[in-house]
Amino acid sequence: MDPITTERLVLRPFRPDDFGALFAYQSRLDVATWLEWDARTEDEVRVALDKKLASVAIREEGDVLALAITRRDTGELVGDVILGFVSSEHRTGEIGYIVHPDHQGLGYTTEACREILRIAFDDLGLHRVIGRLEPRNVASARVLEKLGMRREAHFVENEFIKGEWQSEAVYAILDHEWRNGRTRSGPDAADAVLITGLFGTGKSSVAVEIADILDKRGRHYAVIDLDWLCWGFAGGEDGAEHRMMLANLSPMIENYLAAGVRLFILARSLRTPGELDGLRSVLPMGLRVVELVVPLEEIERRLGTDVTTARADDLRDARAWLAAGEGIGLGDRSIANDRPLREVADEIIRFLGWLDGR
Repeated sequence: MDPITTERLVLRPFRPDDFGALFAYQSRLDVATWLEWDARTEDEVRVALDKKLASVAIREEGDVLALAITRRDTGELVGDVILGFVSSEHRTGEIGYIVHPDHQGLGYTTEACREILRIAFDDLGLHRVIGRLEPRNVASARVLEKLGMRREAHFVENEFIKGEWQSEAVYAILDHEWRNGRTRSGPDAADAVLITGLFGTGKSSVAVEIADILDKRGRHYAVIDLDWLCWGFAGGEDGAEHRMMLANLSPMIENYLAAGVRLFILARSLRTPGELDGLRSVLPMGLRVVELVVPLEEIERRLGTDVTTARADDLRDARAWLAAGEGIGLGDRSIANDRPLREVADEIIRFLGWLDGR
């Protein structure tokens, strides 16, 4: 196929003389950390290059398109991106990518993957494209979220890889979502964080502190305490409260987006991965999750002095969820909240990168 030119990149088929550049990153331990293979030897990289040299078109199920990511200004090969044809019956593809660490953090991966999605939907007529990763690979998850892909599944310790049980997150985007502009990119991109944790971990206070930092930097933001979106009684069936929250959240987000808001700080205690998946499904932007961690004794101290019925219920639920193993382990990042709020908020903003280069 012919090379594809984007704003800063040229995506082209691999060539035999790409061996040195490919070996430069496939041989690195840090590159292989979250991949199924270890850092590769020269012989292993030659085998990988041979496969890439043969992966130049998608004609039938099982085919893979592998393209070198090169800089438009220098021609330097900085990584690679692939599109696999997973199912012809279900018109499903899978995206994958690797970029040399020296060139990460510059948006090259997202720029290349956006063009691969265009090929998948516009050229090949696929209905669905997925991406799979180890959930601890936060940087890779961020790429998929920037592309507008939602996290649809989180399989816990489902694979034994490199001597340990690893988990798997599955992201996806549909053709009509792609065409209807689900993807937002560039400096005007929208982004969201959920501050979660057990009751009494200080979610709302941290959210307000983050907002104060953004306000002082002149950033457009919205803080939404999700509990207020379902504060009422709309039937007693299981999950009714959560469904009401999701139904109310969607139009609110769209109103904020129309007003120019691009950073969203959400706060709520979520109980299960299913509730988190439901939240992601209604958001038109990527969502990262920060779980606040506070020792139970500190939660008891904070809530035990509050004699209101609501606080008593919160303390009861915190104990019950902790005993059942619920409401914990849902975050992309766990952060201790037993220190000054400004320190906690600063750490979260650094993790999100919301003020980087701005």
